[in-house]
Amino acid sequence: MGMLVSVGLSREGSEAGLSIGSNAILAELRKSLERLRSTDDPSLEPSVRARMRLDTGDYEGCLSLLSSLSGEELDAGLVDELTARALWGLGRREAAIARWIGCYRRTGDPACLQKIHWACGASGHHSEQAGIGRAIAMSHPEHAVGLERPEQIARQLRLIGG
Repeated sequence: MGMLVSVGLSREGSEAGLSIGSNAILAELRKSLERLRSTDDPSLEPSVRARMRLDTGDYEGCLSLLSSLSGEELDAGLVDELTARALWGLGRREAAIARWIGCYRRTGDPACLQKIHWACGASGHHSEQAGIGRAIAMSHPEHAVGLERPEQIARQLRLIGG
C-alpha cells in the first residue's frame, strides 16, 4: 500500500480494499497515508511538498503551501496545475476548470486543454466538453487521441456553416 500512496494512487488502493472487503488493506493504506503526511519535510522543494499534500488528500494544505510561496519559487504553470488539482479535490470544480483555462491562456499548453476537456465531462458540462474537443482536434490534432478526428469535425462545421 505504501507504494500506491507514494505514486498518488491512494484512491485506487482504497477502492481495492473496499471492493474485496479487506480491513487489513484499508488499515495499511491509512498507515501509509499517515506516514507520508508526517514527513512534510521543509527541506524538500515546495513542488514536492505540494504534490505530497495532494497525494495524501490534504488539499487545503496544498493550497495553503502554494499561496505562501513567492512567484520565483515555482513555475507558474506548475502552480496552476497543483492549484487546479487541489481545488478539484475540494469539490470546487468550476474554480479548478477556471484555473486550467487561465493556464492555457497564459501558456498555450495543449495539456491544459485536455484537462479542461476531461473536467468538463466529469462535471457534466458535455456541450462545453464537445467544444473543447473540437478545439483540440482543430488546433492540436496530435493531442486529439480518443476525440473525434479533425476531418470529421471540419466536415461537421462545414455542414453547420452552410
